Amino acid sequence: MARRSLYEHFGGKDGLIAEVLRRSAEADEAAYVRTMAAAGEDPRARLLAVFDGIGEVIAREDFRGCRYLAADLALTDPEHPGHAVTREYRVRVTGLLEHELAALGHPRPAAAADQLLLLIDGALAAGATRPATDPAPAARRLAELVLAE
Repeated sequence: MARRSLYEHFGGKDGLIAEVLRRSAEADEAAYVRTMAAAGEDPRARLLAVFDGIGEVIAREDFRGCRYLAADLALTDPEHPGHAVTREYRVRVTGLLEHELAALGHPRPAAAADQLLLLIDGALAAGATRPATDPAPAARRLAELVLAE
C-alpha cells in the first residue's frame, strides 16, 4: 500500500502512528501476560519474571528502547492521538501488575504497581542508553524490595 493510501486509511499520519502504537501495545501487553503465565501461579514469581523478560528483550540485537517512551518524547503535540495510546497501555500494564500485587497480599498494590512500572520504564531506558550496566537484573533486585514491603 502506498504511503498516501496508508495515511488516508488511518485518517492521516497521526492516525497511522496511533494505530501502530495500538497494535504494538496489544502485542506487548500479551507478552507480559505470557511471561507471567509461564512463571507459574506464585504472584511473586510472576512479577519478577517480568524483569527477566525485560532482560531478554534488552539483550536482543534489534532493541532500541521503549517505543512508548520514545513516542511520548517525539510527539510534541500533547493532543496527538498517540499519547492516548501510550497512556492507556501504561494503565493496562499497571493493572496487570496491581492484580498480581493484590494476589500477593501487598499492603499497597496500586502504589507498588506504579513503582514497578517505574522500574520497568527505567530498565528499558537504561537498556537503550547504557546496556552494559545490565539494567534488568538491577531493576529486578529493586522490585524484590517493593514486593517485600
